[in-house]
Amino acid sequence: AGVHQVSEIETRAVSDFCFSHSNIAIVFTFSSNDNLMNPWKKEQRQSQLLQEQPTQRRRGIMEDEEQLPRFITSVLDEDEPYYTYISKQYKEITKLKDAPPSTKGEGSFAYWAYYQFGRWSFAVNPWWIPDIDQKKDSTEPDLSKTLPRGERNALESDKMKFKTSEEKPDEYSDQIKALKWLDKNMINDGFIKWTKIRHKDFPDKEVEVGGFKPYVVSNPPADSIDVIAARQNSFIAWLSSKLPKVKITNIKIDQIEGKVFRLKVNVTNTGYFPTISAIGNKVRWPRNIKVTLELGKGQTLAGGKTKMVLEPIKGNGGSKEIAWLIVSKSGEPVTLTAESPMAGKDIQKIILK
Repeated sequence: AGVHQVSEIETRAVSDFCFSHSNIAIVFTFSSNDNLMNPWKKEQRQSQLLQEQPTQRRRGIMEDEEQLPRFITSVLDEDEPYYTYISKQYKEITKLKDAPPSTKGEGSFAYWAYYQFGRWSFAVNPWWIPDIDQKKDSTEPDLSKTLPRGERNALESDKMKFKTSEEKPDEYSDQIKALKWLDKNMINDGFIKWTKIRHKDFPDKEVEVGGFKPYVVSNPPADSIDVIAARQNSFIAWLSSKLPKVKITNIKIDQIEGKVFRLKVNVTNTGYFPTISAIGNKVRWPRNIKVTLELGKGQTLAGGKTKMVLEPIKGNGGSKEIAWLIVSKSGEPVTLTAESPMAGKDIQKIILK
């Protein structure tokens, strides 16, 4: 909301912190821009819409196509299944339900963390005004049951017609629900009665002040915070177990002839998430896995590189195979390191024999 993006010192401080900590793999935000109860879904992009237009229609607008916005405004196809799965697990772990709709958050921290910072970004509204159960008084007779069958059927038919054709959602339903909740919980100062006042900026106007106190319908009551925290902590602990994790596996050594050895390994991701999300690979901020081969004295490399950066590796056992040709005496060691700020580090000392 300032003169330019990240113009305010508070938001600049947060973005500076993010960019100076390359080990951040996931960003979790408490926000109305919820994507855990209401997971992000991919949307059709303008380029896809153009491709689906009839050929003659496309010809007429091709000249304007270059001027169409190229911004990514929807979760990428490759990332969507992860948001769907994590959302399902969140609901099962927290047992939360009946969440309000998510608000769009262009420019919010949760959106920035995904679209600009290139990290997995999860956001959830930790609390909302709960529904007040309207239990029917069991002692109140249902008079409709005393009617003859024909009249009773006609009454039910009229009810259904009214419900489907005339009943409209009340634009004030959320406020009414909040008022009922305040009454039930005896929060007497949560809503201030509208009162006429004289306002110096509007001397000839009728001005009233009142309504809900700031944040009373969005911030949870203090005595519920421990329960909320316990639910969220359980999920965050589970989420942290799904981070990408790099491992050097399937180490194979073949002596080609004499002092020439072929070393072959797999760099494997044993975590659930890929080493970098699809959006992260596009924005190029997150760092890929770097593999380093350290040779000892008298050893030389006949094939391969001592340092290389790998493309993103899928989770759940995805891997990349790498091979080297090394000239060395039998029984001599080499050191192999695979590391990523977000996926950890694995070091293996390998004896060539």
